Amino acid sequence: MQSESDKVERYVLSIQERMREQSHAMSDFIEQAFDDFIENRIADFKKIEITKQLKFLGCKQPHARLLIKHYQPLLDEYKQLLSAPSGGTLSEDERDQMQQLKEGYSHLDRKQIKQLHDFLILIGSACEGIIAESKANRKPRKLSMKSPEQVVKKIKYRISDEKHGITSISPDRLVGANCLVVFNSKTRKLGIYYTSIEDPLGTGREGSGLYVKGTTLTRFNEEKSVCCTLRKPMDQLQEVKSLTTRKKFENWFEKLTTTPVKMNGRINSETVLIATY
Repeated sequence: MQSESDKVERYVLSIQERMREQSHAMSDFIEQAFDDFIENRIADFKKIEITKQLKFLGCKQPHARLLIKHYQPLLDEYKQLLSAPSGGTLSEDERDQMQQLKEGYSHLDRKQIKQLHDFLILIGSACEGIIAESKANRKPRKLSMKSPEQVVKKIKYRISDEKHGITSISPDRLVGANCLVVFNSKTRKLGIYYTSIEDPLGTGREGSGLYVKGTTLTRFNEEKSVCCTLRKPMDQLQEVKSLTTRKKFENWFEKLTTTPVKMNGRINSETVLIATY
């Protein structure tokens, strides 16, 4: 009979450890794509259906968050290489680090680095889309009053746009917002809706801000609300994602050179909800 000392305890993985192992396995097709690109077996990543593959592998919200975190350092390196400042603006330590980084990627030209950078942006967008979809499918809490979730339940919008590397915010955030930034994936038009009944202090005053009736936006200013076509949508939309305030977005938007067109309030399956202010 086996004694207590001879028994071997079996290690049981924690939930977090299982999630990390699962997310690592889900990234195998991504790592294979990197290898194929570096070794010139593929010229680009156009045939890599990231969202479709991740969903097929059972990627859920926690896996998606781990994948974003895993690839962020690599994305940061590519960003540094693509936006490297001149040597005179760097400290000695920063110049040494940049030189090491350039040497590490000396086997790639700038075009290839940009392709890898954009592929990582799309990976992040696909993961954000899975996270957003999970939130969108979550059952709203039962409330005695009509909640923002109930107000927007019939709205049709695009949860994520893998081609341009962007993901919608939760649609309930537009209810009562003073401004809403949207992008039409089909027409490449970026627009901003201004409410006709502004709540300047953001107190959630009843009857103020944007609202939704069915699938159409209401309480918006038809004169001020305009959109412009983006010439380089992927790069420009990444810039938009970094604009944290209404003023910063408006200053950026004013610099667009394409002709502004008035908005009609219709939100459809091609509309990505970018941000609210």
